[in-house]
Amino acid sequence: MPTIEFTSQDEVIIELENASGLMIDVSDSVGACRINVSNSVGRNAVFGRRLSPTTEGTSTMSGSLTAYESIYTNSAHNILMDWLVSDLTKKPGLRDITFYSPNQDIGSFRHDVSMRGTSYDLLSKTAGGDGTAPGHELSLEVHDYSYAIIT
Repeated sequence: MPTIEFTSQDEVIIELENASGLMIDVSDSVGACRINVSNSVGRNAVFGRRLSPTTEGTSTMSGSLTAYESIYTNSAHNILMDWLVSDLTKKPGLRDITFYSPNQDIGSFRHDVSMRGTSYDLLSKTAGGDGTAPGHELSLEVHDYSYAIIT
């Protein structure tokens, strides 16, 4: 199944919705992101047939985003902490994220995702020893998705 995967802020521009509903460019504070499409396939066993016929089920999308720790309010890590952790007495709800690949120029791809965070690594101290900040991984389930070529 198709997977959209970016591993460098030079390959994609990432905008994440903050608590005020504004889309904030968090590209510099994201180390990697991935959106995956998965289709369920069912098999029907038929006596006497060597191969089982298949049938298509529903599609699901999930993904991940790795955010670097940062002192900046508009960093991916701080927006995600505010969304998922600031008030544990309420449900976090949906948030939007937009990926532009490779940029926002004509001919680039725009992926709009409405997502739910399913887990977030609050404490992660696995820096690479090269001065790179530790990455915190967000696992997400896609609620709604669309893409377009920018014209």
